[in-house]
Amino acid sequence: MFKRVICRHFHLLFILPFLATSLFLLQAPLIWDEDLYLKLASNVLTEPLSVPSRFLYTVPHPPLLWYLLALFYSLPRLAVLSSSLACVSTTFYACKRFWGDRVAQTSVACLISTNIYPLFSLVLFNDILATTFMTISTLSLLIWLKNPKKKFLFSSGLSATLASLSKYTAVPILTLTFIAWVVLFRKRLGLRKFVVSLAVLMVSFLPVMLWIYEVSVQVGGVVEVYKAKYILPDPLEFSLNFLFYVKNGILLAGIPLVLWKKNLLLRKDSQLILIYASVIFIFFLFLKQRYDRYLLPLSPALAVISGMALAEKSLLVKSLTLFPQFAIAFFILTKFIHY
Repeated sequence: MFKRVICRHFHLLFILPFLATSLFLLQAPLIWDEDLYLKLASNVLTEPLSVPSRFLYTVPHPPLLWYLLALFYSLPRLAVLSSSLACVSTTFYACKRFWGDRVAQTSVACLISTNIYPLFSLVLFNDILATTFMTISTLSLLIWLKNPKKKFLFSSGLSATLASLSKYTAVPILTLTFIAWVVLFRKRLGLRKFVVSLAVLMVSFLPVMLWIYEVSVQVGGVVEVYKAKYILPDPLEFSLNFLFYVKNGILLAGIPLVLWKKNLLLRKDSQLILIYASVIFIFFLFLKQRYDRYLLPLSPALAVISGMALAEKSLLVKSLTLFPQFAIAFFILTKFIHY
């Protein structure tokens, strides 16, 4: 009886400790550059439609995080935690719709067990926002490709807008992914839905284009700034990027990676997810700066494939696979307050 209950609610063994610990750490001291984002949030509260130029130089990102933090200004970590929980919920819903309850449970357990996902669910950076909305956008499009109802395409487009207003990198990643997916499904969709889907994609990025124009008027071209600071490393840096992101990609996938089998990877839905993951990985090879958090949008994608690999395994195999890496992620999260 007890084993049956655990099997039916396996994901709660990960969600509940993660949630309890995160709530305990909501008032943890600021670290890294978090104070800059809080200053921007404070500016939003006083002048919601004006951003001082000095901030645009030091924080070259779109503004969604600032406005979200302004809504939660007295408890800012709750803003990013809420975003993280939205990502977890969307992953569960999409997996349950596609592959059933078992895959949904193990996918969520894999996601929360990812080495850096719990930590960046509390850090006041753009990465978790971009990850959440990129995940909602891609999973909504994946559902729409199989079940072309307007609400799923609308959800995908709206989430793409919010992702692009979280980090500029969402624009090329989602664009390349969407085009690849829609082209693969063009015969099933037909010409009209194919054109509509591409039109929705283009319209989705209009707000961030307007933002880029506004920033360019104030401080110069955003593209030039990014090209100078982030884009196109030399060959040596490119090689170091490759080694760095391969290592961190393996760490993100974690122990479940050993359970990935050829027949799983050859499934059409797995291949679509891997296209998205490959676009993320290849894109960041071309940036001068490298951080493990840049790969955070990979976490839900890898977790879904790992969830499919683990779904039919015994409770013992699931536990031995996920609890060790969850312990590591939990340790990193609890150490967060001591930075």
